[in-house]
Amino acid sequence: MVTEPSQVFNLNGANYDSSKLSTEGQQILKLLTEAQNELLRLENHKALIEAGQQQLIQQLKPLLTDPVNSKPAGTSGILGCASDQIPTTPVEKPEEEPAPFPINIPEEIRAKQP
Repeated sequence: MVTEPSQVFNLNGANYDSSKLSTEGQQILKLLTEAQNELLRLENHKALIEAGQQQLIQQLKPLLTDPVNSKPAGTSGILGCASDQIPTTPVEKPEEEPAPFPINIPEEIRAKQP
C-alpha cells in the first residue's frame, strides 16, 4: 500500500487515488499502512523465532537421555479395570411437577413430538 500523495492504493480489490482522500483519510491510510507493515515485520520475526526453535530442538535431540517414566513409583501399569455397567442411583419422583411448557414459542424452533 502506498501513502504518498497522488499514488494509487488497493483496498479490498479496488484501486483508489490517495490524493483524493481528505486529510483525515490520508492520516488513517498512513496508520493502516504502518499497521500492515508492522504485522508483516512481526510475521517475519515469528518465522525466524520458529526456525531457531526447530534448530535448537534438532541440536538437543542427540543429547537427550531415555524418556522419564510418567508412572508413579511402584506401579506397573493401569490399576483396576473398567466397568461395563453404568452405576445408577435410585431417585424418587419429585414432589412438584415442572412448570408447563410455554405455548408461545415460534413454530420453527419448537421441538417436534415423534
